[in-house]
Amino acid sequence: MSKPVSYPFDEDYQKILARYGKSFNWALFFLKKQDKKNIRVLYAFLRYLDDMVDETEDKDFAYQQVQKVQKALDEKDKINRLLQKVIDLADRRVISYRVLSQFIKGITWDLHHSIIHTESELIRYCYGVASTVGLSMCHLLQVKNKQALRYAVDLGVAMQLTNIARDVIEDAENDRVYLPQSWFVHAITPHDICHNHLRREEVFRVVIKLLALADEYYASANNGIAYLPINAKASVLVATKIYKKIGDKITTLSANQYWQVGRVYTRTVEKFFVTVTALSQLLYKKNVYCISSIPRHKAQLHQHLKGLMREENITV
Repeated sequence: MSKPVSYPFDEDYQKILARYGKSFNWALFFLKKQDKKNIRVLYAFLRYLDDMVDETEDKDFAYQQVQKVQKALDEKDKINRLLQKVIDLADRRVISYRVLSQFIKGITWDLHHSIIHTESELIRYCYGVASTVGLSMCHLLQVKNKQALRYAVDLGVAMQLTNIARDVIEDAENDRVYLPQSWFVHAITPHDICHNHLRREEVFRVVIKLLALADEYYASANNGIAYLPINAKASVLVATKIYKKIGDKITTLSANQYWQVGRVYTRTVEKFFVTVTALSQLLYKKNVYCISSIPRHKAQLHQHLKGLMREENITV
């Protein structure tokens, strides 16, 4: 039986973010020490669940394991040190049990599906696996204004769309296609993406369309930075710009280059310049990040999310 990837819960969970989430770990520099610790706990927990789903060949086993974790959350059963930390954070309302459960539902989708059919299905998927992380970050950073949650949802969607655009080939090699079938004239298959050179231009046009959609969500998420505590503004803005940089780099490629380059990422020197740019904006354009300057949230960005955010008291 093929078992999911696992991490040493009792010793190294604080190091998982540094190892697997380099962009996010970079952006944590500006946060308070306790906030960093809490975020590392959350990241280790979500990463473990995500890899449990992504890196196993035995989907039934993975599903059983994920459900065991959900049962442990429901019953507050501290079956290991990391889960104990997560439950302690949730009991102190530093994170939300409801949002954690939505994340678990989101990643479980991957165990039973491998194709995204419509844009609506795509955005709802992004909410489940990524916007829930944004909502959890709002809880961790003690964001007081509920309006901030809309923008946290948008940032999650934007980042997940970037992930999908970056990983199209890798996902296809794992027999998954997250590009909406409705965006193609004819259905696209993993085999087409990996081996059909005649469809590369078409696939790449859809990737660019995906990144244009991501940019709409990034623009909205950027408005929400005004709601964050002062110490969190820099970290979130830096993380946002570093992630958006990945999409920006993809858009400079040709279709053939996209297949040749493989996974696009931001180098350390690029992270440095993005960080300097973000800090300069915060210092010299303070009015941009004030609540009084925030434009009205675009309702159409959440048109596919009706019902999903009800428990967080966000009106869609």
